[in-house]
Amino acid sequence: MDTLAGGSITPSIIFGFRKPSPRQQLKFVSEENLEDTVPRRTLTRRGAMTDRNLLLIFGTETGNAEELAEDAAHMAKKYDLNPTVIDMEDITPEGISDSKRLIVICSTWGEGEQPVNAQDLYDAVSESEDGCMIGVNFAVLALGDTAFEFFCESGKEWDSVLEEKGGKRTNKRIDCDTDYDDYAEEWIEETLSLMKDIA
Repeated sequence: MDTLAGGSITPSIIFGFRKPSPRQQLKFVSEENLEDTVPRRTLTRRGAMTDRNLLLIFGTETGNAEELAEDAAHMAKKYDLNPTVIDMEDITPEGISDSKRLIVICSTWGEGEQPVNAQDLYDAVSESEDGCMIGVNFAVLALGDTAFEFFCESGKEWDSVLEEKGGKRTNKRIDCDTDYDDYAEEWIEETLSLMKDIA
């Protein structure tokens, strides 16, 4: 309840000359302004804070993985999840390990290589200490082309390293060929349905 303690909520009634207690202040937090006051979190019936955040990271060369991540973020809202989409080059292993729910969408480049924007992050996660991803519930959507020998290799590497570092696989990895639209959408829906039940 750091936001409430920070004094950003002003009660509409003054109780004599005494400063309202935190409990009295809570009575004046409406559902309408609660979302702005406490972003990306939900109050349960008992008033406890519940994390509904979903992190989506993408590795891409052509933009396909980024587009899928954005689509997944829009779909996540109907599952009462608060999605954040981040380019792999803009996040650290610590940023990933802080997330309870993670979806990785990554293409494969060349002969089984990570995309340029994904390589540094993948290396950093690989070199991180064992157990660093404990508490992270993840799922991986891999993009590739069966015309190449190392089909969806980058996504397979992400799936393996996250598990090796202590992450828990929420849904099985999907390996998508070039005609991935329908398969990817079905997998995303299934994954979001599983993610929403993570407490």
